[in-house]
Amino acid sequence: MATNELPPRPNLAQLRTRAKELLRAARAGDPVAVGRLQAQLAGRPIRLQLAEAQWVIAREHGFASWTRLKIAVAARAAAAAAGNATSYTPLGGSEPAATAGRGAAAPGRIGRPTRRHGPRHTPGRAAIQALHAAVVAAAGRGEAYPFLFAPPIGPLPRAVQAPLRQALVDSGQLPLVVDVLRQGAEQPSARVRAECAHALDWLGDSGCLPTLLRLADDPVPRVRWFALHALACDDCKLEPLSAGPAVVPLLRAKAASDPNARVRRQAEATLRLLGQT
Repeated sequence: MATNELPPRPNLAQLRTRAKELLRAARAGDPVAVGRLQAQLAGRPIRLQLAEAQWVIAREHGFASWTRLKIAVAARAAAAAAGNATSYTPLGGSEPAATAGRGAAAPGRIGRPTRRHGPRHTPGRAAIQALHAAVVAAAGRGEAYPFLFAPPIGPLPRAVQAPLRQALVDSGQLPLVVDVLRQGAEQPSARVRAECAHALDWLGDSGCLPTLLRLADDPVPRVRWFALHALACDDCKLEPLSAGPAVVPLLRAKAASDPNARVRRQAEATLRLLGQT
């Protein structure tokens, strides 16, 4: 999308209002608003949060982030107050004319550098706080909330899972959320059961073992696959699940006779992770 030049005296409140309007339109399914988000967030999961809409507004004005846009607005306001208008180069260009030669440090690059893909996109604190608030609010109402992790908003990448889980741990709300997920695993909707099993892979603890064992016998293959994966994948968990005496016989039965080939392969992989043949 073409870059829109900021007016000589930009108003940050108006820009923030535009971001909120963009977010409301996208949540309502407006194709133009959704297209703007997809154009600027290409390759990233869209969670329909205010931080994303603000980031899109900043990008459409040629700035690398909402923070840099705010810096530009503040710089122009200061220059206007001093009676010395200055230009601001977006997207990490050269230093503003008013600060060149003064030793002012440019804003740091966002994300951690990697050898393969350049700066890595990491979620901002505001985005994690907003998602944490939404999850806790839904759990407080007793609602199974896997829709937060399912398309078109998710699923959540690991870069979001870890800080969100830590926020739940710090606030003491993780047991409440896990209990709601266990209740959601009993829902008649197969999609809800599958997403609950998926979320228990990185939010669950040893108390979730009976739930996952029950989901491993679910009539829907996708639900069984997620449950079997969650039984043995310890990379995403705070603590490993304690494998009870019923786990290995169940996995052997699934590996030998489950009607779905993908479930059979997952059962075999889970047995290997548990040191079984």
